[in-house]
Amino acid sequence: MANTSWNLTTVPRRYQHEANEWARGRKQGVSCLPTGTGKTLVALLWLKHLFESGEIQKAIMLEPTRLLVNQTTEYLLQKAGIESVPIDGRIARDKRLELWSSAALVVATPETVLNDIEAVRADAVVIDECHHTVGQDAFAKVMVRLRPKWRLGLSAFIPSRRELEVSELIGPIKRWSWSDPEIVPYVPNWIGEIYEGHLIRSIGSLVPITPVLATSTSPSASPSFRAAREAICSASPSP
Repeated sequence: MANTSWNLTTVPRRYQHEANEWARGRKQGVSCLPTGTGKTLVALLWLKHLFESGEIQKAIMLEPTRLLVNQTTEYLLQKAGIESVPIDGRIARDKRLELWSSAALVVATPETVLNDIEAVRADAVVIDECHHTVGQDAFAKVMVRLRPKWRLGLSAFIPSRRELEVSELIGPIKRWSWSDPEIVPYVPNWIGEIYEGHLIRSIGSLVPITPVLATSTSPSASPSFRAAREAICSASPSP
């Protein structure tokens, strides 16, 4: 890293400190916090401690898209003055290999990491949107290949059918409630409806089956939002 001085420009909230302490205490784990509550800052606090304590020398932050790679790179610069290195497939392979060797903190998609896996080394990995870390997804393949000592997964919601595999590849899951009084003010009104359902493939069409989960715990959800939810649920076909 060109700049190794972590100067936070924002004050973490209590639950962000709590999530960081929880992750540090077990080296491997998943922090499940609602959308809008600042999961990236939790990762920043976690990495800051590990780098400053000398416990790690190299780390990777995995993001599902190039857009998020760029956003996270900018976030680290703005919130901590850290010049992380974004790496994606648009960079020539020779240059990527050079960057993997020299950079202390890289932000990349899992596909990019897999393409260069033989050259990638990391003591710690942050997996954003870690509910994708299952099956043949690139997130899962990266974790199987790298097996870093330090692992931190971040997600707003992990479906129950994915919990076992996510916990095996990353670590135990800790959830912070959407109804926590300290968290509620930061959850957008339009967030709160999560559907986990199966699809039946028929000839030329996909037929959705009743959602397993359809709840909004935010007391600030508008009447129109709740009415829309009820309309959607009542219109769902029976299993």
